[in-house]
Amino acid sequence: MTEYKDYFKTHYKYANCQEAIVSYKKWFHGQWKFMGTKVGVPTAAKMLEIGSGVGGFYGVLKDAGCDVTQYTGLELDAEATELANQHFQVACFKNESLEKFAAMEHFDLAFAFEVLEHLSDPLGSLNKISNLLS
Repeated sequence: MTEYKDYFKTHYKYANCQEAIVSYKKWFHGQWKFMGTKVGVPTAAKMLEIGSGVGGFYGVLKDAGCDVTQYTGLELDAEATELANQHFQVACFKNESLEKFAAMEHFDLAFAFEVLEHLSDPLGSLNKISNLLS
């Protein structure tokens, strides 16, 4: 997990500020627009996001009227996790890897935006995600 310490600061020149969250929300808005029109994502679903970053996708879900009380975000960058929880005043962002995540429940949907290419075992991760789905 140490290779992702301060990932957003170093890779994206992320400065841990509200402007960064707004910027990520803009990017995720495009993803949501596609999913909403082409795929159809239910607004009342248990959702897991792997690589939740600073909460950009969570913000888009919340703005779209989704039930974000059933959202869990996994993020390896501890500072990004803390910022997201503080900004949105929640505790749903977890500084935890998918491999170590021991969910006591199943999820209806799982999202992993620009994550799989960073994993050491993408196929194993996809199997774990599959096992976490209802």
